[in-house]
Amino acid sequence: MLISPPAHHFLNSTFVHLFQDKEIGPTLEIHESDAAVRQIRTGSPVQIFNDRGNFLAKAVVTDRTRAGVVCAPSIWWNKLVPGGRNANSTTSEEITDIGGGATFYDNLVDVRPAD
Repeated sequence: MLISPPAHHFLNSTFVHLFQDKEIGPTLEIHESDAAVRQIRTGSPVQIFNDRGNFLAKAVVTDRTRAGVVCAPSIWWNKLVPGGRNANSTTSEEITDIGGGATFYDNLVDVRPAD
């Protein structure tokens, strides 16, 4: 499951161009047990993907996230990230069948070392 809260210096994608130098770039926080299975270490480039798309980030191995959950802080502008895609490329554009609401709250992904 992927979550994507705002980074410390951003408000969603607002102010990315002003404060990008205060962040270390696109990162993915991943639990130690999930990282170990995938042979991922802190600082390693990773690809986050599902059947809708993918994006690249640098791994941050941590116990701050639960096993089975990964966290990609902020939505970086596509022109500012490796591969030109961000977490939005893995989210659905479909709407719910009851009420026509957003379905982006349920975002299953997988993670692997980037090529």
